[in-house]
Amino acid sequence: MLLIDDYQNIEAPCINGFFEQLAESEPELLHVVLVTRSAKFARLHELTLKGILLHIPRQTLELAPKEITAYYRLCGVAINERDASRLRADTEGWISALYLIMLEYILKGEYASTEGINTLIERAVFIPLPAHIRDFLVQMSMFDA
Repeated sequence: MLLIDDYQNIEAPCINGFFEQLAESEPELLHVVLVTRSAKFARLHELTLKGILLHIPRQTLELAPKEITAYYRLCGVAINERDASRLRADTEGWISALYLIMLEYILKGEYASTEGINTLIERAVFIPLPAHIRDFLVQMSMFDA
């Protein structure tokens, strides 16, 4: 299995053609999973109709307000309909962002506005760590931020 996440960041149009041809050749022992925010394949519908490609639209993975309420309830956090709608609007229903917001809510007792996934990770995961752990992680990181 070959998994490529954030496929939308690949800016070489010829790669799309490569994956379309690869899918059409139907290699027996290879499964390719492309995770992307937007499907940009010219032959997406054709390959789907032929049963060569399985396209899962983003709406399938987004939680609706009622599902957000149920998810939070399962995690022991009660929210009202208004908060669930706001969370849906802020996160587009993506469970990772919902989880990070929930972590912060559990720590602080209030919902903070979302400013992007990186800010959520920083506030909910990184900042609560002890200073020596944060310093260690920054020193070990190969990333600029």
